[in-house]
Amino acid sequence: MQTPTIGRIVIFFPNKNENGLKLPNGMESAPAMLVQIFDKYSNLNVFTAETKPELSPVKTAWSICHKDDIKKDENGELLPGVSYWDWPNIVK
Repeated sequence: MQTPTIGRIVIFFPNKNENGLKLPNGMESAPAMLVQIFDKYSNLNVFTAETKPELSPVKTAWSICHKDDIKKDENGELLPGVSYWDWPNIVK
């Protein structure tokens, strides 16, 4: 696995619950930057492409785990309702 460092661009996947950071315009994920890194959690600045002028297009997501650090169900699937980040797929 890559080493998370401040300033790296990642992909943020929000939870599907009522609480937590919501993305506008039906977005299912958004680019984000790692801004603080703790043991298993990171804080992210999420670039939401918000179009309403009264709302900021950059929002902070607090205490987000990498996809590999999230608990999985008995089938190995990610538990619903958990936000996470993952490395972007780089196409060569």
